[in-house]
Amino acid sequence: MKKLLGTAVLAAVCAMSNQAIAAPVALDGSIATALSTGTYNATFSGTAFLPADYTINSLKYSFTFRDDPSDPWTTSQPKHDRTTSTGYYVESGIFNVTYGRDVDIYQTIQRTGERESVQLSLAGLLVGSGATAQSVTSATSDASKRVYDGSDCYFFCDYYYSNTTTHTTTVTTDWTGTFTISGTVSSKEILDKLLQDDQLLVSLKVDGDLKLTGASLLLDYTATQVPEPSSILLALAGLGGLGFARRRTARA
Repeated sequence: MKKLLGTAVLAAVCAMSNQAIAAPVALDGSIATALSTGTYNATFSGTAFLPADYTINSLKYSFTFRDDPSDPWTTSQPKHDRTTSTGYYVESGIFNVTYGRDVDIYQTIQRTGERESVQLSLAGLLVGSGATAQSVTSATSDASKRVYDGSDCYFFCDYYYSNTTTHTTTVTTDWTGTFTISGTVSSKEILDKLLQDDQLLVSLKVDGDLKLTGASLLLDYTATQVPEPSSILLALAGLGGLGFARRRTARA
């Protein structure tokens, strides 16, 4: 396993009063982490800061990704669309005559970026997926040149030229932007599976190059044990290791 760089702020807040209440335990952070094609795993201890007796109500998750602007590009060879031309016309001369014609060549080049997508699993259960949005743009550029076609001479010469303009349309297809995979797990059966042995396995199956810009796991619970009469607030904040381990996968 290869450790992936990245840290997150682990904030665990447990609020207790003389009544059972609901409060969150969250893993939050802004993570400038580069992801490429592969599978990334992390383990989150979802009950480390909970009271002795509690009931899990739901688990909310949110992961935000942004397209890496340094994506590779695939560019096709020019595809010839059509050619139009006029007949030869006199450009200059009386004895030695120069003839010209106008030729327009139309061609298309396809420029394709990389599509990025992520599948999010919790404890081996696929809970969501997302992908960057497709965009298609086109731009046309012109290049002109004069081509000598030949001559016809007897006493005097006739010279023939083609004034050629190539119109190239580049069609760019790319997948860009940001997307978020989020949701809520509230089924007790699923929650029991997710939090078995107080461990929650988070897995990201990534296709393409992305930046992981935010991650949040919010565990909502209700304390069932009546605490001391006074209200107690315990807070722990610091750098936590959202340490993803990566398993490389071959691109299909």
